[in-house]
Amino acid sequence: MHLEELKEFLMLEKNLTQEGLFRKTGAVSRQNELRMHIQHDQPLDLELTRFSAHDCATVFKSFLAELPEPLLTDAHYPAHLQIAPLSQAVMGGQVAATAERQQHLLNSVQLLLLLLPEEHRGLLQHIIKMLHSVAAREESNKMSAENLAILFTPHLICPRQMPPEALNYTAKKMSSIVSYMIQQAQKQKNHVTGANP
Repeated sequence: MHLEELKEFLMLEKNLTQEGLFRKTGAVSRQNELRMHIQHDQPLDLELTRFSAHDCATVFKSFLAELPEPLLTDAHYPAHLQIAPLSQAVMGGQVAATAERQQHLLNSVQLLLLLLPEEHRGLLQHIIKMLHSVAAREESNKMSAENLAILFTPHLICPRQMPPEALNYTAKKMSSIVSYMIQQAQKQKNHVTGANP
């Protein structure tokens, strides 16, 4: 419930346009206070408090970092490794992305989303929708889908037991998948929920 409150607060237009949203950290003292409110299940009333968008974004990201496994699950990590090169090729423009390659990537990502436990899939949809909204305001907040993907990939895809050097390398390699999800947010949601595009 508190994650939903954080997300709703971050989705306010005034917060979506904050420069460096999810990159800048805000004040540690306010973040600790916000964490205490959450741990004690106290009402957050974020619009009436002194918590900034950056405080809330940092606490939101820390929740994902503290999950026992990445949101896209350890079980699906090998599959993500297999589609990373295709995602990099399509997203990086290294090679002309044919309609067939684009469709293959879309189908692969959608299948992996359908294989997720329902709770994971629901939370991922909320996160990707929020990140899509942030990226749509890149001109104001300086946060592109690629920038957001670099920040969120360690929490969404990378196994927790990785040493820091391997985590950094793997996150860079896998970030094109998260960037793709952010850019394709509406199509992903429609397919996973069964709605028409």
